[in-house]
Amino acid sequence: MRRLTISLVAATLTSLLTSAHAVDLLQVYRQAQHNDMTFKAAKETYLAAQENNPIARGTLLPQLALAADTTYNRVSPATGVSRYNTNEYTFTLTQPVFNLAAWYAYSQVKINTKQAAVTYAQAQQTLIQNVANAYFQVLEDQDKLRYAIKNEESLKQQMTQTQEQFKVGLKAYTDVQSVRASYESAVASRVAAENQR
Repeated sequence: MRRLTISLVAATLTSLLTSAHAVDLLQVYRQAQHNDMTFKAAKETYLAAQENNPIARGTLLPQLALAADTTYNRVSPATGVSRYNTNEYTFTLTQPVFNLAAWYAYSQVKINTKQAAVTYAQAQQTLIQNVANAYFQVLEDQDKLRYAIKNEESLKQQMTQTQEQFKVGLKAYTDVQSVRASYESAVASRVAAENQR
């Protein structure tokens, strides 16, 4: 999973850094925050764990219940009262003196929240490290490619000069072959640098 994350960050960096606009490390990190599923899962788990705190604390607080009831009554005409409503209102406040199970549940939720916070912080640190490693690797690869291109151009020019000097008798054939070998090695280095991108 870590290799996949690093590969995705490196691929994103390569495409961003080779485009027309410059990208800094902070921009890449923010993009990685949105695209890394491990980080997003740790963040959402932490947020969900935080939501459980007030729920668990609520079991320790007083419970309030309010009820209302109305009854329509109809009495026979022989008694003299024909119709009336009976209204009933109930207000109940319950506070357990001590509920050990609720205290244990609340303590467990607090522990789970702390664990989720640690996991989230760990995911942040891992993401920062992976992004920074990939970012600087891409920059290094770009520098290697630029060097390989300049080295190839320089050795091509040197090979041309050595061949001209050989034609007029100033250089030996072994000098020409030595420069040609260096040039071909530089071409191979440039191709290898291009393939690393």
